[in-house]
Amino acid sequence: MNVQCVLEQPDDLWCGTDRGLYRFNRERGEWEVALPWLNVRALAADGPSTLWCATARGLKLRRGEHWQDVDLPPELGTDVRALLVAANGALWCGTGRGLGFRQTEKWQVPTAVDDWFPTPVNCLASSPGEEILCGLERGVFRWVADCLELVWEEVNALCLLFDGDGRLWCGTDHGLHQQRGEHLRRMHDWQGRSLVLLLDKGGRVCCGTSQGLYIYEQGYWRGVRRGLPTQVVQCLARGHDDLIWCGTTAGAAAVDTSDLRGQARSPAEVLSIARPRAAE
Repeated sequence: MNVQCVLEQPDDLWCGTDRGLYRFNRERGEWEVALPWLNVRALAADGPSTLWCATARGLKLRRGEHWQDVDLPPELGTDVRALLVAANGALWCGTGRGLGFRQTEKWQVPTAVDDWFPTPVNCLASSPGEEILCGLERGVFRWVADCLELVWEEVNALCLLFDGDGRLWCGTDHGLHQQRGEHLRRMHDWQGRSLVLLLDKGGRVCCGTSQGLYIYEQGYWRGVRRGLPTQVVQCLARGHDDLIWCGTTAGAAAVDTSDLRGQARSPAEVLSIARPRAAE
């Protein structure tokens, strides 16, 4: 199972793949198909029973047990690649043609600058000050005053993250960069392609790469490889307690960030010992 995105909700674990959306059945200890034959690129939730699903054929919304298609502005196309729920409740959506956001069921598409758009959006991030950034193949943009402003040029931004100190991290196909003042500086001790970034429960930067999972702790990177289905970690999500879900090209696994000496565990191993479900 090629896991491209993963998300845990109180009662469900979801994995988006290039062949559909899957939900883990806790009672059977196995995966079941929720949306078949779709290339699922991103997942987001703005409530315990609400799930947004980005696919190559459009945007879908799950409320309770029901799915519905959500229309996108024509200029954005239907190839949805990135999702972000902002602090104000707006849903930001990056597609193969640009960026837009949805609030109170109305869409707004930012004004393009120069000739940068239409172009694919790789990733989205929100700063502590609720600033929205989007990463493209040719640079990083910031949403300012109802339009997009170029922040950094000539960087293929695959993933973006603001840490607890408000510094920006940017993963690329040539390594990892960190904001230093007004510039992005490459971390020279870093090897491999940086695919996804996440802050764990303790505020540490976690990076999924083509060579495993790495966690930044006290100035050093600690690698986590044992137990992962493959070393290509292409998505991350916080789970319950101290867990981080890692999606790889061959399945999903959970890493306990409170004990990095242990090995990653399968969904069946983790969810069978997770907090018990409420009695019906």
